[in-house]
This record gives sequence, structure tokens and C-alpha cells, in this order.
Amino acid sequence: MAQGRTTFIPQGASVASRLPRRKFGVFTILSICVFVASVVGFGLSFFYERQIERQVAALDDLVRRSEDAFDRSLLEEIARVDKKIMAAREVLAGHISLRSLFELIDRNTLHTIRFTAFGFEKHPENGYILSMQGVGRDYASIALQSEAFVQTRRLKNVVFSNLRLTNEGTITFALSATIESDLLAYDLTI
Repeated sequence: MAQGRTTFIPQGASVASRLPRRKFGVFTILSICVFVASVVGFGLSFFYERQIERQVAALDDLVRRSEDAFDRSLLEEIARVDKKIMAAREVLAGHISLRSLFELIDRNTLHTIRFTAFGFEKHPENGYILSMQGVGRDYASIALQSEAFVQTRRLKNVVFSNLRLTNEGTITFALSATIESDLLAYDLTI
């Protein structure tokens, strides 16, 4: 009777021993490594973020304490003095000094030339205009003086005009020239 009976329960060798055993593949190991690395990376970034937040809070507190340590009235006084210094710089930047101009004229005037009048004015289009009158021993002296002023390259458009022979035999003249503005800068003379 045992032979004709059908049963669903296996008789004999175990089914587990007949099934092939699965091994871990390369992709499974690789995916486990990536998963573990991402979990470790997340944990490290989480703790690093917390550390940075603590540092920022500590620096914030340090800045707040440093601000409280300053005397407000002292800071206001420093700001007022700074505004005055900036205003003084602006005023000085607008100032001119004729010292360099006079030194230039002195160095480049021939012994045969004597200036008798000096004029100086600011021209809206051409900068500063120099006008002088003088006396020269002869026409050659005046020509040499003109060349000396042109060679300085600091005076532009040098023009000698109104040349007249005097009763004493000297020549009177008028001179006009444009002055380079940097020659008159006040801060160069300090």
C-alpha cells in the first residue's frame, strides 16, 4: 500500500541538498561596498556639518563680544576724523603750487633775459596759462630763450610776441605758454 500512495512530502534525500547553493557575485559585492561607502560618507558629512555649525556659532559669539568691547563714542569720533581727513585730501588735491613753475623758469632763463611782469590764470579749455613780459639783450637772446623753454617739455605752446626795440637797444617782449597741470600739483611740493 505504501507503493501506490502519492504524497507531496519527499521521501529520501532532502530537497535542500539537491538545490544549487547561490554564491555572491561581483555586482552584489560591488553594490554592498558602494552602499557601505555612501552610508559612511553620509555619516561623515553629517558630523562635519555639525562641527562647522559649532565653529560658525563660536565665531559669531566672538564677533559679538568684540563689537561690545569697542567704545561706541570712540568709533563715532574715528568716523568723524576720517571724514575730515578725506575732506582735507580733496581740498589739497584741488590746490596748486607755483614753486615748481618758478624753479623751472629760474633754471631755464638765460642771463641775457630779464622778466619784468608775471601773469598766471586758469583757462577753462587749456588748463593754466602763463604770461610774462621781459627784456632781452638782443633778438638772438630771445630766440635762444624760446628754444630753452620749448626744450623743457613742461611748457607748451610757447609764444614770444610784441617784440620791440627800446631806445637803450634792448628788446622788450611778451611771452605766453600753457603749463602742464602736473607741474603745479601741490602734493609734489610737500
